[in-house]
Order: sequence, then C-alpha cells, then structure tokens
Amino acid sequence: MRAVQRSRRQGRRWVDHYERHLVSPREAVAGVSSGDRVYVPMFHESPALLGALAERAGVAGVEIRALAAVPAVQDVLADISPAFLRGNWSFGTPATRAAIRDGGADFTVVGFGDVHRHIDQRRANAAPYDVCWITATPPDDAGYCCVGAELWDLRTAMQRSRTTVAALNHHLPRTFGVTRVHVSEIDMFVSEPRQLRHRSPLTPSPAAVAIAAHVSPLVPHRATLQIGAGKTSGALAVAGAFDDKEDLGYFAETSAPGLADLVERGVITSKYATVRPNKFVTTGLTGGADDYAYANDNPFFEFLDYDTMLNPAVISRNDNL
Repeated sequence: MRAVQRSRRQGRRWVDHYERHLVSPREAVAGVSSGDRVYVPMFHESPALLGALAERAGVAGVEIRALAAVPAVQDVLADISPAFLRGNWSFGTPATRAAIRDGGADFTVVGFGDVHRHIDQRRANAAPYDVCWITATPPDDAGYCCVGAELWDLRTAMQRSRTTVAALNHHLPRTFGVTRVHVSEIDMFVSEPRQLRHRSPLTPSPAAVAIAAHVSPLVPHRATLQIGAGKTSGALAVAGAFDDKEDLGYFAETSAPGLADLVERGVITSKYATVRPNKFVTTGLTGGADDYAYANDNPFFEFLDYDTMLNPAVISRNDNL
C-alpha cells in the first residue's frame, strides 16, 4: 500500500510540474536574451516558437544552431535581419546553401557524430547552449513525452543546454527506442497545433536509376544496409535497388524515401541483423506523414541516439554491412 501511495504522489508531482510550466509561445521566448544560442534538433522546428521569437523586440545577436536547417526554419530566418536572428548550420542543404554562400548564415564545420564534443572538451568559446527547442507528444499517464520519429542528437543537445522547451504536438507518432522524455526533464511546454508535413514524392533521375541498377547486384540477401542522404544514395530504394532482395536489415543514422515501403513489403526484416535483430534502427525517418503513421506504435522501428548510431565501435559489430 505504501508503494502505491508513493507512486501516486510521484505521479501528482509530474502533473504539477507540467501544469505550472505550460506557457504561451510568447512567454517561452521571453527568456531569450541578446547573444543567446538556441539549439534546434533536426526536424524539431516549431512554427509557434519560431514565430514568437521572430516577433521578439529588444534583443540582438540570437543564434539558431542546428546540424541542418529544414526549410521551415530558413524561411523564417530569410525575412529577419541576421543581426537579430542568425542561423548556424553544420550541414548545407538546398534550403540553406544560398544563405551560407551569401553570408546570411554561418557554417560550422563539424562531424555529425562530434557535433557537441567541443562542449564536452571545454574548448574555447564552447559554452552550453542557452535553450534547446524540441517537439514532442503531450505526456502519457506516466509523465513521458515522445519525440516522435526524429531523434537525431536531441537527447545529447538537451543534456548540453541550460533550458529545454518542448512544443507539444499530438500529431507526432509514439515510437520505440530512446524517444521518451520525462516531463521532469523539460523546463517549459507550449502547444504546437501544426499538422505533420507530407513528403513530396521522389522521382529518381535517369542517372539515379542507372546507378541503382549497378548497386543492386553488389548487395547480397540478408545484408544490413546503411544509406546516406543525397540525390543519388537517397533515391536507391525508390529506384528499385533492393526490390529483389530477401531479409535485409537496416542500421544507419538516417533513413531514406522508400525504405518504410520495403519494410511493409517484407524486404527489410532485419531477421539476420547482428547488432539489433528484428529491428529497423535509425535516428530519424526523415519522412512525411505517411511514414510517421506507419512507425506509430510500431516496435519494429527503433530510434537510438546519434552518438550511438555514429560510433564506429558499434557500427563495426554489424556483419554484412
């Protein structure tokens, strides 16, 4: 009986914390000061928070830091003076290359797996981030929010930030792996009503189709795949490189278009994977609403931290990679 009472008291404690710290987007950004660095894990942009920060008066030199910016972030920054709000990216994308080239955004050269190492090693000017913005589901009955199908470096960024703000979106999928964050780990909560984006259909170029035909015979049955981003590698699945394979596995820091379809069709089973058998393991699906819906409450998809998925000692344990 005492254990049950203690559990109930702890449950009430997280509810109290959540209710006390549920604020408006304007209140959430009120604590951002001139010169602060706001870290946004990839695919965790919050239109509510970005919009509120864009309207903030009296501050300057605020930096939005990320591995890479999705178009929604860059679109907001494009309409604001870099003297007020400036992006700093470590991976150039079609959405950010022009801004980097023209001096409207900064480019920090860093390996993805080492993105926060400068903070851990206390290098010059490597202070913790002032704020980390994430998106997550509203808390469940045990007080855990789920960050959906895009984990990336979210947890490591939270650990290296002074404050964490969660934009709560009930459209996000609930997923498996290390995607649950307890309410007590979050300092403020705002409501984020946006719908999840639908990914535009990918039509492989003739060159990508030809390359996929060359790749296909190099991949044996039961191999474990790692596929990188890019117009060619990212199109391999859609271009049919793996259609005739059996029992492929997947273990990579990112996903690509068409891979969820291969799971649904039984091509990717991870039955013979050596590190995480019977799992599709990644940090993020980089998908659209359809892929997220398929991953929702689907234990076959497992999302692990970025520093795990990019650790050579872990990667090398995969046979037939």
